[in-house]
Amino acid sequence: MKRRHFQKLTVCVVLCLTIIISSGAGLFPLNSVVAADTSELDELQQQSLEIEEKQNEIDKKLEEARKNIENQEKLRETLEEKISAVEEEIDNLNKTITEYNNQIDSLQADIDKKEAQIDDDYDKLKQRLRIIYMAGDVSSIEIILGAKDFDDFIDKVNLVKSLGAADEKLINELQDAIFEINENKSKAEEARDKVNEQKMGLENSREELEKLQEECDKIIEDLKASTDELNANSEKYEQEKKQLEEEITNWFKEYFVINGDQILPSDTSAGTYAWPAPYCDIVTTEFGDNGHSGIDIACNGSAYGLPIVAAQDGTVNIVNRTDEWGSGWGYYIMIDHGGGFATLYAHCSVIVTDAGKEVKKGQIIGYIGNTGRSFGAHLHFECWYNGERYNPEYALGLV
Repeated sequence: MKRRHFQKLTVCVVLCLTIIISSGAGLFPLNSVVAADTSELDELQQQSLEIEEKQNEIDKKLEEARKNIENQEKLRETLEEKISAVEEEIDNLNKTITEYNNQIDSLQADIDKKEAQIDDDYDKLKQRLRIIYMAGDVSSIEIILGAKDFDDFIDKVNLVKSLGAADEKLINELQDAIFEINENKSKAEEARDKVNEQKMGLENSREELEKLQEECDKIIEDLKASTDELNANSEKYEQEKKQLEEEITNWFKEYFVINGDQILPSDTSAGTYAWPAPYCDIVTTEFGDNGHSGIDIACNGSAYGLPIVAAQDGTVNIVNRTDEWGSGWGYYIMIDHGGGFATLYAHCSVIVTDAGKEVKKGQIIGYIGNTGRSFGAHLHFECWYNGERYNPEYALGLV
């Protein structure tokens, strides 16, 4: 940043040529400057304001779309995590179902084995009954009464008793075994069915999550398409705005073509302009930096509300105190110094002069503000010659 220096240097070549041209054109009083028809300029600036409002609206929509895309992408990420968790749980349930199926198969194998054993025991039972039948009688009494002697009688009684007890025990054991196995099998099938129900519920949840994910993708796709359209419109408005700014510049050029033969004030040579912000002495942006068309002046502390003075005698030809955007300048003042020279003071908070008024060098014309394309209170100061901007540092004695 550069602090102002109050020193006299040689006259700028451009300014010298202007003085020569002006001196040959004759001398006229300063107040004879032709009044400018600002209606065309007002219309151009109004169009510029309308475009800026449209761009601001697009910027708001773009920011809203950006936030919505961000929120939808976060939601989609959350859904993906939930889907992954559900699928992991489904995998675990599938493993549990497999275990139950293996257990049921094992129990079924036990049942098959017991049934085969029953068939085998049943064959043995039939063989015993065959033996009894071969003994000659079918009833226990008949078997006993059919004894040949007492010893045979005792043997037959014991045979009947042993056959009855063994058959009863065998049948009971087989029934108990089959009942127990079937009970275990039923429990395993019931548990498996419950797991299957859980699995079906999870699969339904997964389907719902996948639908939500698809909706998210569709919303994100629509938002991005809308963003592309907004960006395209923004670029279109930016081009229109540049064209309007060029037309505004041309308006100033024409203005100075008409008024360029007016007298050059005696002290507008290099280094004789008054410092336009007497309480601020820091140049934060120089002429030409990234296409900057003037210099920005600020303070160590806040510059807001500090006075702005006329850099040279002249006639106020333009005052904008109603359009806060003001083609990016915000509230601004332009002073015609004659001979094609003019100065512009932008981003004002308050303006205390009016178009058509004559002002003196050092006279307060407004106060520093933060209107227009400004990011912190400062004065944007421009120097013009015949509609073209030149480096204010020449007129201010900074170079």
